[in-house]
Amino acid sequence: MENLLQFASQVPQFFISIFWFLLILVPIIGIHEFGHLLISRAFGVKIPEYAIGMPLVKRTFYKRWKGIIWSFYWPVLGGFVRIYGDNDAIDEAHDIAKTDPVAAREQYKESRFQEIVANRELQFFLEDNSLIYDQKWMDFENSKYAKGQADASADSVNEKLYEQLITLIDWEYDQQIKATNTFFSKNWLQKTFIIFGGIIFNLITAVVVFWGIFTFAAMPLEPISLVEIETLRDRVEIVNQGDNLLAGVVTDSFASQIGMETGDRLVSFAGVSATEINTQTDFTDLVRANQDEEIEVTYLKSSDNTEVTERVTVTEGEDGRLLFGVSLFREIEYKAKGPVSAVNLALENTYKYLDLNFRVLGRLALAPFPNQDRTVLQAVSGPIGISAVSGQVFDLQGPIGILRLVALISVGLAVFNMLPIPALDGGRWVIITINSIRGKRNRKLEATLIGVTFIAMLVLAAVIAVKDIQTWITGGFNIIN
Repeated sequence: MENLLQFASQVPQFFISIFWFLLILVPIIGIHEFGHLLISRAFGVKIPEYAIGMPLVKRTFYKRWKGIIWSFYWPVLGGFVRIYGDNDAIDEAHDIAKTDPVAAREQYKESRFQEIVANRELQFFLEDNSLIYDQKWMDFENSKYAKGQADASADSVNEKLYEQLITLIDWEYDQQIKATNTFFSKNWLQKTFIIFGGIIFNLITAVVVFWGIFTFAAMPLEPISLVEIETLRDRVEIVNQGDNLLAGVVTDSFASQIGMETGDRLVSFAGVSATEINTQTDFTDLVRANQDEEIEVTYLKSSDNTEVTERVTVTEGEDGRLLFGVSLFREIEYKAKGPVSAVNLALENTYKYLDLNFRVLGRLALAPFPNQDRTVLQAVSGPIGISAVSGQVFDLQGPIGILRLVALISVGLAVFNMLPIPALDGGRWVIITINSIRGKRNRKLEATLIGVTFIAMLVLAAVIAVKDIQTWITGGFNIIN
């Protein structure tokens, strides 16, 4: 009963999370797919369809413009672009034609027919051939005959329509088999840019968003090392800063011996308030001034926000260095002093979060092995978790916080798609590169690898979604203390 009441109390938050999902994640996915589209078109490759959502059901909305079917599928669970000549009927026929032109033509006719039906492309195919998509064609498209589920001899009307389509497809084959607007006709470098188009556009999005924040507003409060603040002072205007310092704690240091952990806030050191320490050098000098003296250190625990006071004596190490064992951070809100400075800050922040994402991935890769840090697994979240947190980010930091979140997710999506998994952009690029080196391809192996990894990713996504829902129900996504 308690869990049921807890779930009921979270229902309004569920609808708020859907709002943030639509506002943040859908545009980021759309930008990623749009990157593939624009770079494909820049290299002269045809794009049959650009879609938001996944084709699990019929298109909810569509419009054909500039030769592209702009589609929307409900529910919104992602997005895609179909790139002409990339794992489709013409691509398969092109491979077969190298050894058996007659078989290639026959294979194309059947594969292309199935492609038209599966992608609900019949209306546009008929229009391209100056035919009217009327009721008889609508009935044919939705018939069991078209889906290969009916006896051809018992359906003469649809059989005639089928033969008419096959004739049109046969004519199309002669035009398309030597076309230059296909993905397979491009060189390795062009294919690389097309495959990484989504990643490129996600990173560009992050840079543009960061630039806008630094130019027209200010970066919301975030912890920055005192060393980094010193390097920023000439380029930024500090709008606001927190009262306390945060500590990054070195393992097996004097700080760790008294129980300090990364994320704790330093309140005072040897009777000096943390607010009086303005640079890392100031702190180093303070430690040296109290060498071999028993001093009091007060800090706030990040786990429960309790204040702890401990006594410690800092002595010189065997290497001759005098280290307490913390790197100090201050939470600051800052903006650029000008547009040029904003560009540099935007690039630096994008790079910083790229590096952070790769470090997290490295920890995730090592987590299954013995004696490795597995706490990172608890931090893994999916669209549900991101949506649940977004409303709280808005409450704390307003629209600027949401824009910053957009930039961070854009970087995260870019890094995720770099992974060498066949179902992702990075994996597709690995396959293309291997094929380019070998001078041939194994289509069945490609299809198997992509299919298996896609299913595995769906399973992983489902597991993460269940975890996120459990966390959401129990209030675990509450980031507001």
